[in-house]
Amino acid sequence: MCIKKERDISKKTFIIALICIILVVSSVILYFGYRIGIFGGVSQTSDISSSESIKALEDFEYELVEGGISIIKYNGSAKDIVIPDEIEAQSIVEIGQRAFAGSKISSVVIPNTVKIINIEAFTNCSFLERATLPEALTTIAYSAFSNCLVLESIVFPSKVNIVGDNAFKGCTALKDITLSENILYFGADVFGGTAWSENIKEGIVTIGGILYKFYGDMPENYKLIIPEGIKTIATQALFDFDNLVEIKYPKSLKNIGIRAFADCEGLTTINLPEGIRRIGSGAFEGCLSVKEVSISSTVTEIDEGAFFACKKLKKLQVAEENNYFYSDGSALFSKGKTRLLLFCPESSQTDYVFPESVASLDEGAFFGCKRIKNLTLSELLTEIPMQAFFGCEAITSLAVPESVTTIYDFAFFGCKSLVYIKLPESLEKIGQNVFSYCKSLESFGLSENCESFVVKDGILFSKDMSILYSFPAKSSQRKYTVEKSVKRIERGAFLSAAELTGVELPESLESIADEAFMECESLSSISIPSNVTAIGSLCFKGCVSLKSITIGKSVNSIGQEAFIQCYSLKNFYMEEGNASFVVIDCVIYSADKTKLISYPSNKSTKEFAVPKTVKSIDNYAFYACFNLERIILPTGISGISPEFLYKCPAIKAFEFEGKSDYYSVRDGVLYNSDKSVLIKYPSNKSGGFFAIPETVLSIPNYAFENCRILRKIEIGKSVSAIMPFSFFEMDSLKLICPKDSYAQSYAEYSGFDYELT
Repeated sequence: MCIKKERDISKKTFIIALICIILVVSSVILYFGYRIGIFGGVSQTSDISSSESIKALEDFEYELVEGGISIIKYNGSAKDIVIPDEIEAQSIVEIGQRAFAGSKISSVVIPNTVKIINIEAFTNCSFLERATLPEALTTIAYSAFSNCLVLESIVFPSKVNIVGDNAFKGCTALKDITLSENILYFGADVFGGTAWSENIKEGIVTIGGILYKFYGDMPENYKLIIPEGIKTIATQALFDFDNLVEIKYPKSLKNIGIRAFADCEGLTTINLPEGIRRIGSGAFEGCLSVKEVSISSTVTEIDEGAFFACKKLKKLQVAEENNYFYSDGSALFSKGKTRLLLFCPESSQTDYVFPESVASLDEGAFFGCKRIKNLTLSELLTEIPMQAFFGCEAITSLAVPESVTTIYDFAFFGCKSLVYIKLPESLEKIGQNVFSYCKSLESFGLSENCESFVVKDGILFSKDMSILYSFPAKSSQRKYTVEKSVKRIERGAFLSAAELTGVELPESLESIADEAFMECESLSSISIPSNVTAIGSLCFKGCVSLKSITIGKSVNSIGQEAFIQCYSLKNFYMEEGNASFVVIDCVIYSADKTKLISYPSNKSTKEFAVPKTVKSIDNYAFYACFNLERIILPTGISGISPEFLYKCPAIKAFEFEGKSDYYSVRDGVLYNSDKSVLIKYPSNKSGGFFAIPETVLSIPNYAFENCRILRKIEIGKSVSAIMPFSFFEMDSLKLICPKDSYAQSYAEYSGFDYELT
């Protein structure tokens, strides 16, 4: 049976979604996002009536897309497939997302009309031996053929110019590869885990005209000479190589891929010579030592964030002959100065006036520009993008132009000297954490005629005052009663309001978003009203003066680490009638008492017996519990990790009330049941020396954390896995290990002092 769906043209087209950037953090913030063909996304769409919904054609399901038909599912049982070139007199132009995923086909011939093979289209086709790709093909998307275990060879047609991350990853038999010469974007780890990749040697790895990656350890002060004939540098090909100090580019090079040289902190200059045309997003992101960037006349495309977070960048140069870009020495523009891509963080300018022609600003354009004090924005701007002025620490006041309708996430994050900001009457949308860590902000300015927002007493609300967006960190109000109309407190709304001592929340309130009261350092107590259903992650993190919290009866969701770093917290209270949580002796549990969620940091008890009903403990449930010396665990507990107990410096030993089927304790140290994993060593355990038992194979992160008494640890040959933070905050530790062991390699790599046995 063949099912046909209709989709709306309002979605982004495949190619646009491929190269667009959506800014994470973690991290602060995830900056680079979900790209079709590189990190994932959606297919092309068409504005076709949805009155036709289901049609049949043998074993295929399909749908109408822009330009023709997309095969979206194969339901047949045939092993050798020849996909037709048209259905209903319309060309098949696309193989849809996961259309053949997991099918048992052994060969496939894709018609010459197909231009796009979408995300995971043939992933996990474990019996696929042959795939004939069409000459019209331009795009092979993310994981399109991943884990096709018996596929031995592949030929890329000449028009293929986009290859997504992991496109053939895990094709363990793949050894014969013929690439197109016209590839513009080549993803990360395209051939990871293939027979071809098993034979690569240390150093520069190339295939066809692609610099695929640098494999192995890079020598100190390494000067990279890219071989002549290379046209494209793959995504993340030389990501995070601090020893890289210089790059010599070949005349053949045309394209520098996404994050190709990101976080190469040893680079001091970026000199892009004649011949290079395209610079991908994040290509040189986080190259913290780069001071100068020189762009040749042949560069025609620079994606957003190409030089993001190059914090020492002082000078930009663009060849006069370049017809696409221009620089005044401090800022990088499109040739007509309609787009401002980047401003040098280390520019000596303290005052900057945007050219009147600037209509768009790249994400993170002024990231970390600490010297800028006075800024005049262009009246043609309609958006302030993500992280646009992140960390502009010297700006004291700013007027956002009346042309602006949208301000995106983190736009003014960390503008710690900003006292006042005037928002435009035209403002329609505002993102998250826009004014977080603006620690000097006293008030907002906004016309009463704004249709989407309102400012009352210097505080920013939605027009109907149902959402509280931002409470200025330096507001004169030390005790604040939230308006009775407010139903939601937005993410980071009160973040870093360090002088706020009290908040009274209204009964109308229904949800409190992530980080809402984070680092309100003077807040001593708070009561969550009865109608609130959700408390966001990190909601009260760093409220160091907070002594008690009362949780309302309707709360059914408490985000991760909601009460972390509340060092003064002694008591949790729960309103009667809560069906999701219960408080026993000031500790929060799930209602059925099978999960321990949070233990107050400043609870005075030195010894704590976890109730017998508890099966799991949340990460950081015991955070900075300075008084706690001994924990007794129930025999039925099965879900704990090293992070359940963190920064608890007085802990001397772990023990169980009886025999556990899941864990074991030996001399006060916590292991899994067969002692192959050392889970947690008590921070205050006596003795300066500890020999890890021979049964132990792995040591997870935070297994040893701030163990101040411990000076030496002996690690035997049995240990084959040690995580980066296994010995956290233990810089004076010496490791004793056998020669040529895993432990020796770890010690050398991590910089620990060691001696050999």
